[in-house]
Amino acid sequence: MREGNLNILLGGPAGAGIEKSGKTLTLSFVRAGYFVFANVEHMSQIRHGNNFLRLRIDEKSHESHVEEIDVMVALDKTTIEEHLNEMNEGGVIIFDNEVVNLEKGFDSGKATLVGVPLKKLAKEKLENPVMANVISLGIICRIADFDVEILKKVLGKVFAKKGEEIISLNEKAADLGFELGEKWAEKFPVKMPAKKAEPHMFLMGN
Repeated sequence: MREGNLNILLGGPAGAGIEKSGKTLTLSFVRAGYFVFANVEHMSQIRHGNNFLRLRIDEKSHESHVEEIDVMVALDKTTIEEHLNEMNEGGVIIFDNEVVNLEKGFDSGKATLVGVPLKKLAKEKLENPVMANVISLGIICRIADFDVEILKKVLGKVFAKKGEEIISLNEKAADLGFELGEKWAEKFPVKMPAKKAEPHMFLMGN
């Protein structure tokens, strides 16, 4: 078990909301007092090409990413296949098991497969399948013992221009993911409690 540093990879087709999810997670951890180095790889500028984003979250500042993964959110099978060898011992791979089709008996190596019907749950419980990505963020919060209320405050800021209804839906999606994550929380080896330190400024290099 370790505390205070976490490596996340979000991957999937271009246009699937990876950058917005990454930004939301980044701002949440920054608000909680952590330093975050984020690096995005664009393999295609059109839909369906595989893109991925890495987050290196730590109590101290870094100026590069690392090719080690504690949590992978895979929106397609390609992400899992291309980055499986980077998974740390005890890491988890979060994916929609009704969208990403892994063959029976798929060998996940050091990682635990967290297959959840994200879009189906978002449609049935929130009446909006777009909320699937936010559910996955809620799962990350639970397994890492990160305060989901911080995530919800950031979601409120990110979607402020969309109105109260959309903000509320995002908050419910985060809570739903947090509840779902309970199943895997005990065995996940990395914990990220909010720090007492002052939040840091996050600078984007675009």
